[in-house]
Amino acid sequence: MQDHAEASHPQPGEAEATADPRPLIAASELFAAVSEPERALLAASMPAQRFKAGEAVVREGAPGDALYLIAQGEAEVITRDLTGQERVLATFGPGDAFGEMSLVTGAARSATVRALTPLNVLVLERTAFKSLRQRCPEFLVVLERRVDLLGTDGFLKKASPFVHLDAATI
Repeated sequence: MQDHAEASHPQPGEAEATADPRPLIAASELFAAVSEPERALLAASMPAQRFKAGEAVVREGAPGDALYLIAQGEAEVITRDLTGQERVLATFGPGDAFGEMSLVTGAARSATVRALTPLNVLVLERTAFKSLRQRCPEFLVVLERRVDLLGTDGFLKKASPFVHLDAATI
């Protein structure tokens, strides 16, 4: 697996799904509290990246410097449980976001995210995130609630008896 620093950037004609990222951002639950003018600014500040199937987008324990919004493809969130076994915490597809926990908490990545298929993502880097957070406090409220839920979900799933429960059950 490779880290995100080695991800390939879109070539002309390869990134049709992210040519105009505004509809993708508008459809994402994570950005629901963000106004249309703010989403337009956001779209302009989110470069696209591509990953091959099997590549790690982020690695557990690494510093978190960005949030990722999936434009095309699927990714899995994996971690090691208390017995050392690899566990899949979630599978994400188009419109799903990941990587927000580290941006909000400042902590290291809590899990590895690996591309299951060729993956196209939009990247919200720390500087653009801080700017959005200041301009749109409603976004921060939504994000903090989500991070709390994800933290609980991840903790319970690392305790192996809870690994097969979905977030709604937990």
